Amino acid sequence: ENLGGGAGTDRLGAMEVRTFAELLGFYCDDDEWPEEYREVCEEEGWDEEAGPDLAQFTEFANKAESVGYSVDIELQLALEELQKRAKAKREDSQRAPRSVSVSWRSTRLTRQSLRKSQ
Repeated sequence: ENLGGGAGTDRLGAMEVRTFAELLGFYCDDDEWPEEYREVCEEEGWDEEAGPDLAQFTEFANKAESVGYSVDIELQLALEELQKRAKAKREDSQRAPRSVSVSWRSTRLTRQSLRKSQ
């Protein structure tokens, strides 16, 4: 199922949004992702077929009440992880798939708790 923009567009597709979610600690099975994506699109007012544009996604990551809310250090760590993945891909390595399913909202609450304890 092709959900949203993606490569070659000015919008993020479902897989790009999922990558961002996973970098923040969210994991779900492939068959669960379309429903998670639909819920986020509905909550954020995104066109599900097109996906969020850069302005919408930036607001999503910066809005404190959003499940995608991220502080600078989280974004820095996500960038570092993407760089590691790109390097591993260039070296033809593969990461082990994750099989744990965790609600994006519960992941956000855990990250909030960690930030408060710092």
